[in-house]
Amino acid sequence: MALPLPEAKSATLPAIDGIRLEMVRAINASGPTANYRLFTLFPSILSTSASYSNAAMKKTLETYERNRSQFLVLLCVIPAPVRNSLVLGTLAHDLYDTKPPYDASYPGVYAVGVAIKGRSGAFLNIDEIDEVVSSMHRYCQGWEAWDRHGGDVSGISMFGRTLMRHIAAVDEQYRGASGDHKPQFVGNKTIHDKAPVYIAQLTARADSTRALDLTGKVPQHQSPIYVGCSAEPIQTHMAQHHPRSGLKNSSPLLALTVSCIKHEFPHLEPETVAVPVMPTWAGQQLAVGEQLVTALASSMFYEGGLNIVQAGTHAGSDDPDTQGHVFRDNNFFADNGAATLEEHATYKQVKEDLADLQGLFDGSHQAKLAQLKASLEELRDVRVEYQAALEKEEAWYRETKQYEASLIEQQMQIRKVRRLLRAHKEKLAAKDRAKGSAVEGSVEGSVIESPDIASSP
Repeated sequence: MALPLPEAKSATLPAIDGIRLEMVRAINASGPTANYRLFTLFPSILSTSASYSNAAMKKTLETYERNRSQFLVLLCVIPAPVRNSLVLGTLAHDLYDTKPPYDASYPGVYAVGVAIKGRSGAFLNIDEIDEVVSSMHRYCQGWEAWDRHGGDVSGISMFGRTLMRHIAAVDEQYRGASGDHKPQFVGNKTIHDKAPVYIAQLTARADSTRALDLTGKVPQHQSPIYVGCSAEPIQTHMAQHHPRSGLKNSSPLLALTVSCIKHEFPHLEPETVAVPVMPTWAGQQLAVGEQLVTALASSMFYEGGLNIVQAGTHAGSDDPDTQGHVFRDNNFFADNGAATLEEHATYKQVKEDLADLQGLFDGSHQAKLAQLKASLEELRDVRVEYQAALEKEEAWYRETKQYEASLIEQQMQIRKVRRLLRAHKEKLAAKDRAKGSAVEGSVEGSVIESPDIASSP
């Protein structure tokens, strides 16, 4: 989505508040591709993303402090339009039926949004969300009945049997009901405890715009997002989240959402829009990148997203080919990095202009500026490495072209020599034929003259 990003709620954008609104304002203030103001928000962004658990929040912030420069580098790897769509929650709508900016054949981080076929990437309307929320509640109630009876449904109540039939009907949409009546998408207490929190966020999404959409029929452009990562080619994992896959290896909340949509509205066709967000080329980047994208997309279940497990638990590996894809095949990092460095210079100048005034109240500004400056050192180093690699590649290209030109010239000389040799051989052959004809003529003359000599007196 182009700037400026909307900063107010609407019928199509019901969730523009809290940390999401702060991110939107930072992006609008920075310009199309700069990331520095957004980067300065990351302690708050990550705290919100991990707010469900104090332990998770502590671990996330510790990871951030250890990898601050990597967070900024990877933030600059994300194409600006994808970054904007992640922050707004409009990934499926904005990138529906478009070519992904990165190739999905590399490892890295991806994101998945939910859309309804025929709506150009838009999600459900308010009335439809209400029905799907009710369906999810009944599904969770069914798991509670199933769990209370230890999976033995023979002694379950009539209401419980009704709930079990509902679960089977939802499961059968894409995956198929289990033989033991076990719910497929809420399979344990951990998921069951988290599902209602996600469902409440969907309800809040609908409630927040009832006054803006009195008809209840306007499809929303925002939809729940799932963020995943893979040390293998991203495409192998993205395919697991499409309804046609059966959703056996997908997020339980994603599978539950699209299955309830299909069950409640058979005429609707839920779709997933999967986008490679960030290729990663070094081992530690996969975990950092997953945390980064999860925070930008507000994709944890308590934020209305589809992620259940806290991000940052996956390990990657070093991959020079992926690094080449980021720095050589695309300009996203170069453009974003240059704009971010320029923004930082402006930001730093403003800080310096206010240094004296700030010093009257707080003498710690120098340390803060030093910390901000240090956070960009790795970005500068990467940019220098990228420039050196590019120059090396260009030199290699020039040498190759010179070698090819020399080789072509030698081939032409060889063909010329071959033509001269053929011509010389043809001359020699012609001379040989001429000599042979002269010898034959002299022999015939001798044979004709001999009778006259014999008959002379």
